[in-house]
Amino acid sequence: MSTLSPVDYHIGMNESESSLPVVVIGAGLAGLSCARTLVSHDVDVLVVEASNRVGGRLGSRRVNGVSCELGFQVSMSNYTSLESLVPRQELPRHAFVSGAVVVEQSGRCPIIDPRRAPLSAFAPWWRGLVGIRDVIGVARCRSFARKPRQRHLGQSTEELMAELGFSERFKESFLRPFFGGVLLDEGLSAPAVRFLSAFDRFAHGAAELPDGGMQSLADAMARPLAARVRLNQTVESIQSNQVTLRDGTQLAARAVVLALPRPEALRLLGRREEPTQEAWHGTMSVHLLADSILPVGRLIYLNGRGCGRLNLVCCPSLVAPGIAPEGTTSIHASLRPGLFPELSKHDPERFIREIREEAGSILGVSCDGWAHVTTTVVPHALPRRTFDPQLEELPEGVVVAGDWFSTPSIESAVQSGINAGIELAIDSR
Repeated sequence: MSTLSPVDYHIGMNESESSLPVVVIGAGLAGLSCARTLVSHDVDVLVVEASNRVGGRLGSRRVNGVSCELGFQVSMSNYTSLESLVPRQELPRHAFVSGAVVVEQSGRCPIIDPRRAPLSAFAPWWRGLVGIRDVIGVARCRSFARKPRQRHLGQSTEELMAELGFSERFKESFLRPFFGGVLLDEGLSAPAVRFLSAFDRFAHGAAELPDGGMQSLADAMARPLAARVRLNQTVESIQSNQVTLRDGTQLAARAVVLALPRPEALRLLGRREEPTQEAWHGTMSVHLLADSILPVGRLIYLNGRGCGRLNLVCCPSLVAPGIAPEGTTSIHASLRPGLFPELSKHDPERFIREIREEAGSILGVSCDGWAHVTTTVVPHALPRRTFDPQLEELPEGVVVAGDWFSTPSIESAVQSGINAGIELAIDSR
């Protein structure tokens, strides 16, 4: 949870418009990066956030000394926009081993980037998980990721994978669990361009965790804003130069930035809200704690068995410090996308016991003594669709930011906020 607290902010009614702040609604990554950009251009800013922490969809909860991510989340070493606002010298990041361990009925097989661990590349060949058609498919995918073709704009991920000619085993044991987990879409119905963007990120970068868990990224981004952030403040309505909070407080504004999920932005614009369950992919994770250091390394373990409840298992505390108490190991068990609504009907104790056993089986270690820390359910984890950034008839002085304009990711959210901040800074001159 963020250590930032709500602060009082008063605006004199006789102030000139040029001395008023830009009011940013939403302290997710888009809102925070917008505010940071405005401040860097000497534009006053106020950020109001309805929840009790910064970060939006990115974040974690600390439970009994364990950082529990809100769904499986990683940063990437090639997130350059994020790096510009939260440099790793300020907040160190630590990489997973590039690749994953595929767990099939027949055993475990590491698929490691051969450019980073050449000898590890032979294992998938020896075990028949990767064949020549898969190598060719990956090479073509790299080419498409650099420059998507026009036909990919209307394709699904499943259709693109068929075009690339991957073998059924490689697709079902590695591609579906890995990218189904990244996209939160086990059916691979997500737009092909979204898959290509994710593929390109993983092909040229490493998945990372910061010291203390993912909430640390949001806290570090918000820290320079300090008293400019007000938490626990829900916005009731907006006008071009005024924001009204639910408690009746009115904030005069030079401009207003809606750094919110699309349904919430539409509500404040007085437009019809979409059915949220149809608009979002959800995710569910079970967080466990072992009382010893598990010998499983900085790897992501994929469930390639084609059955079971889990999509992947990893141990975040083996990757970055400050995630779990010393001498213990945190285990993040992420469920297969789309399962969590049905699982809420199961007996809780039995459910946790079965998840613990499955996670131990995937990691290949005993789960004896593992404690259940918490279970996180995130119904609105990723928007299903990408939307046109040009919302018609925006009121004068209102700007919209968010990663739902492009491929949803940490980097997209940050870049969207930076773009909005630059636009407003130019207009303020």
